[in-house]
Amino acid sequence: MKEEHSLRDTVLIESLPENRRSSYRYLCHIKALYNGGEEQDTQEAEPQTWKMARIIDISTQGLALVLQRHLVPGTLLTLAPLIESWNPEWALKV
Repeated sequence: MKEEHSLRDTVLIESLPENRRSSYRYLCHIKALYNGGEEQDTQEAEPQTWKMARIIDISTQGLALVLQRHLVPGTLLTLAPLIESWNPEWALKV
């Protein structure tokens, strides 16, 4: 018998809209730094820890981000792509 594999954080979607994508996605491989998504038990006076992420595609409506951890949908992150033309003072809220 084949054992059913399921993740406890996986949400089953019964059906998908025909046209999920409202804009073209462009493949890319961009390293980025992000912070956020942690529990709010820490004091705000402590410095924020930035972690590594990878942007794998981008569109006018969003981007696909690969992290080393699972985040709940709707989690607010601050993202800083690591590309030469990016100003370090800019930060994206995603």
